[in-house]
Amino acid sequence: MRVHFLASLVFLMTCSLAFAQSESLQENEKIYAVIQDLQGRKLEGYLPVTLLEVDVTSQEKEEKSFPLKAIESIKLEPVRSGIPGADQIPGEGSYSVRLKDSREVFTLSKKYTLNLQTELGVVVREIDPKAVRDLFQKNPSSPTEPNSRESLVRDKSVIFSIELRF
Repeated sequence: MRVHFLASLVFLMTCSLAFAQSESLQENEKIYAVIQDLQGRKLEGYLPVTLLEVDVTSQEKEEKSFPLKAIESIKLEPVRSGIPGADQIPGEGSYSVRLKDSREVFTLSKKYTLNLQTELGVVVREIDPKAVRDLFQKNPSSPTEPNSRESLVRDKSVIFSIELRF
């Protein structure tokens, strides 16, 4: 009788340890993200690692893919053409992608849907380079100054920046 009791107790402890370890593994597979919209509001939470790679374009117009874990931040910025005074011309913007341990800056090339798990539940946001380009063309306010991003778009769902932390 004692043997059965001890065996069942060991079995229950083993199951609870295995469950705790699988929970911690799932927690490690999430990436902490801080998302800021154009109004300056921040959302913080975890992104599940269902999005494995992000497609970007280099300055040389080469298409590349990077794992999400290699990305440090994605930020809405004005397009820099290299022509003196071109940053004063309103109407163009894109999402710049910065990698960890790299100085090279890439441009986001695809639309992504992000399911951010916050304390209050799941918040869904999209980051869409084409929609942002269209918005810049409709409303040519230049986002070069912090105050101008408020006049850029009144849509609260447009993402201004994403900062990833591991």
